[in-house]
Amino acid sequence: MKTLAALLLVLLAAAAAEAAGPRDRTEALAALDDRDVETRRLGAAALAERGTMEDVDRLVQALRDADPLVRAIAERSLWGCGAAPATPRSIACWPSAWSR
Repeated sequence: MKTLAALLLVLLAAAAAEAAGPRDRTEALAALDDRDVETRRLGAAALAERGTMEDVDRLVQALRDADPLVRAIAERSLWGCGAAPATPRSIACWPSAWSR
């Protein structure tokens, strides 16, 4: 049930990002550093659509954001960028790895 709720939130954030979020990849990356939590959420969601493998490090950093929704969106956005959770580059920071 938690997975379904998280997926729904990610989809809603992605829809909001399309409507009101960053217009391009550069704005989405900048949004990850914003003080406003909603801006960071929109930036992470936008990278699911506009991100590239070059953005993996930034999304991995977002996995440590203070906001749990930013972390969840960043995790899903890594898939959109073509990264998988088991890559050596990101496994140490992956939320599921923290609970082990």
